[in-house]
Amino acid sequence: MFSSLPLPEFLTILGLIFADLTILAILATGNVSTNTSSILNKCIWIGIVVAIILVAVLVPKAMLEYRRKTFEYDLISKYDEKFENLDPARQKAAKVCKDYLNFNKSGIDEVSKWEFIGKHDRSRVEPILDFFEDLGFYLQGDQFSDLIVHHYFHHWIRGYYSVLKSYIDLYRKESGDKSAYIHIEPLFQRVSVIEQKYEYPKLLLDTKEEKIDFIDDELEGEK
Repeated sequence: MFSSLPLPEFLTILGLIFADLTILAILATGNVSTNTSSILNKCIWIGIVVAIILVAVLVPKAMLEYRRKTFEYDLISKYDEKFENLDPARQKAAKVCKDYLNFNKSGIDEVSKWEFIGKHDRSRVEPILDFFEDLGFYLQGDQFSDLIVHHYFHHWIRGYYSVLKSYIDLYRKESGDKSAYIHIEPLFQRVSVIEQKYEYPKLLLDTKEEKIDFIDDELEGEK
């Protein structure tokens, strides 16, 4: 909201406030003549009136700019198209995720389960992670609003993050790169804040069945 404020009007208001405070400080010293004091008082009132007028103009302009930024379509539409073009990669990633979810071996944690999936197969999920990493990076840079990212991508952010969070942990462990995919979790958290405003929020997929249902939905695109 603050970034939506028109800068010229905002700076003018700050200047008027500073000027009025300066005049008040001068008057408070009592070292001015009656005529000068009268002129300074008039300046204060002029400054107040002008500031009120500017505020009346500033608030609607800020609200319009805020709405424009919130629902900015051009950039998000490019990412929507890019995600659609990832459909072949999504199919490959979904198959790998399905193998991972169906792998049963007692006594191992979710991260270690990925080690039983071949490295070549594991690498097929990385284009999806790369996409969401970029999306999270630009969201952090305020290139999108949380609301519009939630509208376009929440279903897939939640689904893939729920399944691939453990893979990210393994990737960092094997590569030694602690900064790998650091924007995906904040991306998930920010769209989850939007999701929680709805009556029946859908957050992290907790059960194996929920995760498989999501992956099966992705695989249906292949048919």
